[in-house]
Amino acid sequence: MVDRKYRLLFSFTSPRRKPGPKGPSTELKAAIVELKRRNPEFGCVRIAQQISHAFGIEIDKDVVRCVLANHCRPDTDGPSWLTFIGHAKDSLWSVDLFRVESILLRSHRVMLVMDLLTRRIIGFGVEPA
Repeated sequence: MVDRKYRLLFSFTSPRRKPGPKGPSTELKAAIVELKRRNPEFGCVRIAQQISHAFGIEIDKDVVRCVLANHCRPDTDGPSWLTFIGHAKDSLWSVDLFRVESILLRSHRVMLVMDLLTRRIIGFGVEPA
């Protein structure tokens, strides 16, 4: 009896359905993607309004956002940020702003500019706070 219970619980003979709403139909997904392709400046709210006006189907902007996130990936024409920083690493400077207390307990603001490749200080400025 115990074996039968576990066999029924953990057998994968029938496909199990996922709980929750089933989502939009494939035709509706295709219409959303096509509308976005023809009008790239339309946002999720505008696409939802256009679909509900054209087809008479009430659709939420979050459903449109999920469909576009799954089906419309923006083209990556340029380099990634990591590639850009890798090519520009010998000309990158960092700027730090911080506050320092002196021996006489007076506050000073310091701005420090440093070259990231050589780790040399390019310049600094000190102002009383």
